[in-house]
Amino acid sequence: MKDNVRAHLTAIAARHDWSTEDDTLVEILFEANTVWFGDDEKHRWWILFRRVVEVEGMFIAFTDCKNTGDNSPRDAGWEFDPSTIEEVKPRTRTVEITEYVPVP
Repeated sequence: MKDNVRAHLTAIAARHDWSTEDDTLVEILFEANTVWFGDDEKHRWWILFRRVVEVEGMFIAFTDCKNTGDNSPRDAGWEFDPSTIEEVKPRTRTVEITEYVPVP
């Protein structure tokens, strides 16, 4: 976890009298409002994707996971990697799409 993200999450935890251990900081991320999902990377037992959450004004990205079957990814052996946590900022892109419609 990047130092600036750790400091931000630790301040939030301390303000609420929560533990400032890594497990609590990661829980804050998983409970935060998701603002974007990235591309999938498919594996046999799980699908990895980039997730961005907004936590009190800071946008934070990390690698998350969803299952491909009945078991949870953790049951299948996947473990969350805190080193994937980093601050990001939004970038607005304008995309022009050409559609072809029938001529009346």
